Amino acid sequence: MRSLEEDLFLELLITLIEKFESENYPIPAGNAASMLQHLMDARNLDKSDLIPVLGTET
Repeated sequence: MRSLEEDLFLELLITLIEKFESENYPIPAGNAASMLQHLMDARNLDKSDLIPVLGTET
C-alpha cells in the first residue's frame, strides 16, 4: 500500500507527463472522416476494403 506522499508524488508525475506530452506531442483535432482516413492510411486500406464492413462503396 502506498503512503499519502507516494500518492501525491504519483499525481504530480502524471500531471507533469500529461503537460509535457500535450506541449511536445499534441494530438491534432480531427473529425470522423479524417480519423477514418488516417486509420485506413495506417493500414494501407482503400475504400473498397470497407465494403464488407459497411455494405456499399458509398
